[in-house]
Amino acid sequence: MFPRSRKHAIIRNMGYYLEETTLTDHLIAHIFSACSMRVYRKILWERVQARRNINKSSFDQRLYHLKKNGLINCSDDNICLSKKGISYYNKKNSFRKITKRPGSETEIMVIFDIPEKKKAIRDWFRDQLKDWNFKMIQKSVWKGKGPLPKELDERLVMLGIKKNVQVFKIRKIQ
Repeated sequence: MFPRSRKHAIIRNMGYYLEETTLTDHLIAHIFSACSMRVYRKILWERVQARRNINKSSFDQRLYHLKKNGLINCSDDNICLSKKGISYYNKKNSFRKITKRPGSETEIMVIFDIPEKKKAIRDWFRDQLKDWNFKMIQKSVWKGKGPLPKELDERLVMLGIKKNVQVFKIRKIQ
């Protein structure tokens, strides 16, 4: 997904804080910090430390790297994700499994032609179909129960492969 450079390795390693601090953590930190960045960071650090056994210097170092790499913006009274940070977070979340299962009303066939440039997306899509117990007919032709969840449609648009995926209702001719 990322080029194998030191900078991108650091960004990838730092990114887990984007996932590890939840919206609840930020809300609690915001409410109790009284607009003090020092208190805000301390509360966030304590909440993350409670979940994970890390020390304060490591936490501060991660925040520093996130800021240095442009993933967060820090001011005197708040920390927020930058556009680059939001993009990174969305990219990281776009490969998560869709937990909602397809219906079991009708037989459907999914045919896709996702280019080699988007190999990671193609592999994610195949894994998603396997997770839903679809049967592979060919590498890019799969049969299973439908209809597919709406979340999949949104994800395909977000990943830019909606035009590469076709879904057909099928039935056996007697």
